[in-house]
Amino acid sequence: MKKITLLLSSVLLTTALSAQLFSDDFDALNVGDYIGPSATEWTTWSGALGGAEDAQANDAQALSGTNSIYFLGQAGGGPQDVLLDFGQEYTDGILTYESAFYVMAGKTGYFNFQANTVPGTLWAMNCNMANGTVTIDDGVSSSLAVGSYTDETWFTLRIEANLSTGRWQGFQGADFESTVDLGSRDNITYLNIGAIQDVRSWIWLPKKVEFLASKDGKKYESIGTLIHTVSDNTSESFIKQFELKLKIPDMVYVYSQNSASSF
Repeated sequence: MKKITLLLSSVLLTTALSAQLFSDDFDALNVGDYIGPSATEWTTWSGALGGAEDAQANDAQALSGTNSIYFLGQAGGGPQDVLLDFGQEYTDGILTYESAFYVMAGKTGYFNFQANTVPGTLWAMNCNMANGTVTIDDGVSSSLAVGSYTDETWFTLRIEANLSTGRWQGFQGADFESTVDLGSRDNITYLNIGAIQDVRSWIWLPKKVEFLASKDGKKYESIGTLIHTVSDNTSESFIKQFELKLKIPDMVYVYSQNSASSF
């Protein structure tokens, strides 16, 4: 268990197939109010509201508006242990979670997604924040995704979960970058990256995708940049393929620039 000190400024949750949306910036609360009684979606691990497990509105820090909620953890976990109840188990569609965090210097942060409506039955995802690093795991494989943050500075973490395919993606205020190492020299004639656009879930295509190549894994050269003309206002959900055909060295670096409203 972790010793946690962090502030949570806002929460946004959407599920694409059922078009459900929940958001909370806690500004409707008075300082000291418990969040459990404020909305039916908020509860605690035990179900008890307005007590030691519940979190209270705080105005010491805020990303926007005046309020956030403050967690002061202790060795062994707790005392605060709040839950955002999704209402049911979801097994397909796209789930989007976005929240703003502020972690005190020398402290850590943590939250998880439960895979069952009964808390403590099965963990679907753990997110740890410590020493400027965000690490996501599924309880089986560690460091499935890693990001960074600055202590005592608000940052926004956004997570996309494709429940139909079991694929998770998280983006934290920066463009997506990835390196593919084939392990040995080879000739490549085709590269492809698929990206989804689902405006209903606030998911947009990247502005551009750039491929870079390297012979030694240190010096990279651009080998192609792909852009698109798809409108940001499409109503349907679709996947666009960014395809590049050519011969390149063995190491490939991929850079994707997010759109202004992208995740």
